[in-house]
Order: sequence, then structure tokens, then C-alpha cells
Amino acid sequence: MSAPALASLRGRAGSFAACALSVFFGTVLMTGFTSLIETGQADPVSEVDGETLMVMGAVIGSWGVLIVLAAVASTVAITVRQRTTELNHLRVIGATNRQVRSLVRRETVAVALVATLAGLVPGLLAGRLLLSLVADAGLVSSGIEHRLGVVTIGAIIVSLLLVAVVASSLAVRQVTRRRAGVTAEPTRLSRVRAIGGVVLLLGAIGQGVVGSLVASQSDDPFVAMQMLGSLSIVASLGLALLAPPVVTMTARGLAGARGLAGNASHLAATALARRSVRASGALTPIVMFVGVAVGTLGLMALHHEFSVGAGDNPDAATVELLNYVVVGVIALFAAIMIVTTTTAGVLDRRIELARLRRIGASRGDVVRAVTTEAFVLALVGIGLGLAGSLATVVPFAILTVDGPLPSSLLWIVLGTALVAIVVTVGAAWSAVRRTVRTSPAVVLAA
Repeated sequence: MSAPALASLRGRAGSFAACALSVFFGTVLMTGFTSLIETGQADPVSEVDGETLMVMGAVIGSWGVLIVLAAVASTVAITVRQRTTELNHLRVIGATNRQVRSLVRRETVAVALVATLAGLVPGLLAGRLLLSLVADAGLVSSGIEHRLGVVTIGAIIVSLLLVAVVASSLAVRQVTRRRAGVTAEPTRLSRVRAIGGVVLLLGAIGQGVVGSLVASQSDDPFVAMQMLGSLSIVASLGLALLAPPVVTMTARGLAGARGLAGNASHLAATALARRSVRASGALTPIVMFVGVAVGTLGLMALHHEFSVGAGDNPDAATVELLNYVVVGVIALFAAIMIVTTTTAGVLDRRIELARLRRIGASRGDVVRAVTTEAFVLALVGIGLGLAGSLATVVPFAILTVDGPLPSSLLWIVLGTALVAIVVTVGAAWSAVRRTVRTSPAVVLAA
């Protein structure tokens, strides 16, 4: 199946772009922070500097790895689902389920391997830049040699390839389980996805309870931040996995209000209801972006407002830098994934959008319908992300708040929501504008 896999990659380069970009940027992020751990373990580095580097690499790296792997799995699944019709055609003309699954796995490995190798050098440079910034901030001694060994590189490559293969296998399994020739979109949440979402949510709740109990018995003002800081990531990922029913219910509500927005609302509601599972894949980076940004920035706002004794702690600068770097790096990665998945999703619907125009929809109708879909998905993602951020903000507030909540929390929520809407709708608008410029006859004849 190697020749068919390579031919498919050449013929559908655009569809694999989102997968390649997510793996590439994920490699850069993982390599940069993982290299800090290895640098901190080197012999010439002092114990204090080594601990600082290892904490930065381990804390931010573990949070980043979780988001990277989730983004890679999401974009790989989107890429496979976009090819449902093509894969069914292969089965109709005689390809077995095993051959189809093998084809998809080989394609995924080829794309992920190339993207991973391409991201190693930028990741190495990112690690050196991070080390330089940390040294310039006075958190570690200057002159520390940056290190990145073969074992670490191998672990990064294997982990990304493994996640990509597992995600593609699960996605293609849903296609091959249906009878050949059946191309209807799945509308029900898969069992694996439902179980994964519930496990992550229960894990976040359990860790929140344990972390709150531990932090309440500690005099260290940063224990609560360490125990509760990552819960928004876990909870947001769990909610993202459970998103399809939320998308379906939202689409039904939009359909009920179609008189308020005309054709665009009706077309958007119909498309979202029919494509709820596929559309929810684009929700993952939105949910993660909002959950991480609001959860971490909200935690820092509460910490500055109510924590006592932290200002004299010599580790305060390190902890604050850690949290702001977490927000900056992970939010940037999530924003890139929002643009990538949204754009790929719109461009993959060229034939569908061309058919709408052939049956009477104007260019404006199509543009408004797609941007309305993006706006609705952004709102759903914001809602789920805010719910996920509560896993960090609520227990931390219970432990620290001694008065009314700071007004900065509201501005954090509004600012994050605005960025999510602008990025999502802007990416959809840009992609659909390029799509409708091509004549429907040309698209359908291709």
C-alpha cells in the first residue's frame, strides 16, 4: 500500500496540511521545553539552576505535551473524517477494510514523520531562546550550555507518531465499521470519546478536591497554584471530547431562530446539525485556548489580589514567569491550531459550497453561512472553555478569596472570548472568501 499512500498524499496535499502543521508546531513546543529538562540535569549545572530549569521544563512541558497531543489527535481525526467519501469509494471498488486502514496509517505516519523531523531544528532553537530568556531574567546563571540528546529526540518522535497513528486508527475504524457506500456523517458520540471525556472530567474533579485539601494544610502560598494550575487543561480537554451533543443542541436552537438571520442562519444550522461530530473537531483548540488562558490568568489575578506572604518569597518571580509563559506559549499554539483547523475545514467543503451556489445560494449567502457556523462554534468553544477554566479558578478562589472577586477576572474573560471569536471567524471568513471566488462549475468538474 506504499504507492497508493504516496499517490494519495500528492493528490490531497491541502487536506494533510492541517495535520502536518499541528505536528510541526507541536514538535517545536515539545522539543523546546523538554530540552530544558535535559539541560537542567547536566553535571556542570548547579543544583538551584538545575531545579529551576527542570521545573520549567516539566511543568510547562507536561501541560504543553497534553495540549499538543490533543491537538495532533484532533487534526489527524479531522483529516481522516474529511476523506470518508474517498475511503468508501475504495471499499466499493474492492479494497478491504484492512487495506483501507493500512493506507490511512501509512499516510499518517509519513506526514507526521516529515513534520516531526522538520520541527526538531526550530524546536532546538526555541529551547536555546527559552534558556537565554530565563538567564536574562536572572532566574538561572548565565553561560549554561543548552543540551538536547538523541534519547530525548527519539522520545519526542515516537510519542508524536504514536498519537497520530492511534488517532488515525480510531477515526478510520469509524469509517470502515459502516457498510461500504454509506457516506452519511456520524451524529452520535463514539463510546471511546465519551469514556475519555468522562474520565478526564472525573480526574479533574478528583485532583481538584485532593489539591484543595493539600493546599489548605500547607503554609506555602504556591502549593495551591502547583496543585490546581493544570486542572483547567484536563477539564477543557474532557469537555472538548464531549462537545458533539452540545453542537447538535446549539444547531437546533439556531434553526429555531433562523427567522432572525435569514438564509445564513438556516444554512449554518443545517450544516452544524449534520456535521456535529466533524465540526466538534475544530472546537478542541478553541476550548483549550479559552480554558488555559482564563484558567491561568484568572489564577494569577486571584493570587495577586488575595495571596499573603508571596511577595517576599524568592520563588515568586519564577512561579509568575512560569504561568505567563504557559499562557503565552500554549495560547499561541492553540491560536495557530484554531486557524489551521478552521481553514482546513472550510477548504475541504469546496464541493458542498459549490453545490449550494448551483442551487441558488449567492456568494454572500455562502460567506455568511460559513462565518455564522464559525461564530456559533466559537461561542460553544468559549462556553466549554470557560467551564473548563472553573476547574482551576473555583477551588483556588475558595482557598484564597477574602472579599469580592477582582474586576480583572471579567476583563480576562471578555478579552479571551473576543480573541477566540476574532481568530475563528476571521480564519473562516478568509478561507470561504477564497473558496467562493472559484466558479462552481470549475469546482464540481475537478
